[in-house]
Amino acid sequence: MRKALAIIGVVAILVVHTNIAYALTFNFGTELLLNNASTSFSAVAAIDSTHALVVFADTTGPGQAAVATIDGSTITLGSPSTFDGSTVRYVDVALLDSTHAIIVYQTSTTAKAVIATISGTSVSYGTAATIASNMNTSTSGRSIFVSVLDSTHFITVYSTLSSSVYTQSLKAGSVSGTTITLGTATTAYTHSSPSPYNALTALDSTHFVTTYATSLGVGYGVAGTVSGTTTSTGAAVQYAGESNGVDIASYDSTHVLFAYRTANPFNANTLIATVSGNSISFASDTQIAAGNATYLTLAKIDSTHLILVYSALSSSYQGKAIQLTIADSTITADTAVDFGNSGIGSFPEIALLSDSSALIVYKYDSTAKLYAIVSAPASSSSSSSSIANKKSNSLTQLRLQNGLDAHGYALSSSSSSSSSSVSSSAQSSSSSSSSASSIVSTSSSSSSRSVATNHSAASVNPLKARTCERVMKWFGNVKMLERVNERLQKRFGFVCSE
Repeated sequence: MRKALAIIGVVAILVVHTNIAYALTFNFGTELLLNNASTSFSAVAAIDSTHALVVFADTTGPGQAAVATIDGSTITLGSPSTFDGSTVRYVDVALLDSTHAIIVYQTSTTAKAVIATISGTSVSYGTAATIASNMNTSTSGRSIFVSVLDSTHFITVYSTLSSSVYTQSLKAGSVSGTTITLGTATTAYTHSSPSPYNALTALDSTHFVTTYATSLGVGYGVAGTVSGTTTSTGAAVQYAGESNGVDIASYDSTHVLFAYRTANPFNANTLIATVSGNSISFASDTQIAAGNATYLTLAKIDSTHLILVYSALSSSYQGKAIQLTIADSTITADTAVDFGNSGIGSFPEIALLSDSSALIVYKYDSTAKLYAIVSAPASSSSSSSSIANKKSNSLTQLRLQNGLDAHGYALSSSSSSSSSSVSSSAQSSSSSSSSASSIVSTSSSSSSRSVATNHSAASVNPLKARTCERVMKWFGNVKMLERVNERLQKRFGFVCSE
């Protein structure tokens, strides 16, 4: 709970507000076919509450991007444009600002980055910059990721292979217009076997977290910092004895949520990482789905809520979306909601358009065609509106009971009859009015109700009585009393005197 002082005139009343839990209600619309060809990987980034940039690549075709327009639960895709005509294998995307995004991708053994410029539903590109030329091609998961630090800086993590040594490296980059300048690579992990389960998230403009897994599936987290285009990392810390797929998302500047899949059975587990500089530590695991999850993807809603999307094995790879709530170091999960049909695979991607809409991009392994579906997982807006109205009505009632109008000004005698009807209306329209009224002290409650129901010029003004009692107690100095009286006269039409 949190406490606040509600000011009625110059009288302070202690009001206790309960924190209303944020709740999502997933209402998925009809899925839209985005790419009719066989798709390898895809990525999506929200532009605003009604637009998202979708990036994808055919299994044997070029890398493309298109703007999706969302109207309620309906999706319309703009014409795709090509950012690289070669065969693109892996892609990722992050928004720099409302008209620019950074796309990273792999073609054969080369990793590149390119700036996409968004104008309406059209997308154009700058010149691609080469990140690495010895990319690993044997991994079964995405080998390159990107996260934005600010509107002109980003960081990318990627996996290379040289002389039978697999290396996970990091590079920071700066952006000027559509020109990319890359820094020097920093090594996060080297091994004789590839690390297929990588992830990356920025915490703020200078801090990030990345992950890797050994050939035996032991999962590690690494925290790092960025200065300009220079990166540095701290020591790797184990978060799981077996991690066969992971995604991570920061939810504030010092905390990251990890969601990973165990090997046998396929449990979906989550845990919180705490970051301080280049150091990282982990809390205990919380199991979200038992023996039933793969292709995990996270998206932040706010500082205490995230969405987890996954594919359920026991339901023939049915797509699932679930809200996670974080309180201190405790993670709780709502009931999972189905989306799309069964057979969803290859890492569904999610973009939170607003706190009331999310876009999920995915493919069915049986066809490898790319689809999208939108949910209107709105917070309980009607409930919030009702709560706001109740608070407003309660405040109006309290003011009327103290001889004030709805805006906090003193009622004149001519308005006394109307004040009674307004007060009655406020009482009937607010279920919380009785509890709000009970906040007023017992000694003044009976006179307050008398004023609200039978106010007249001849009756004693309880506001004046209570106010002057406090004024005379607190402002004994003559000059201070004069100043207070000037304000009381101007605002409420009365003064206090000995």
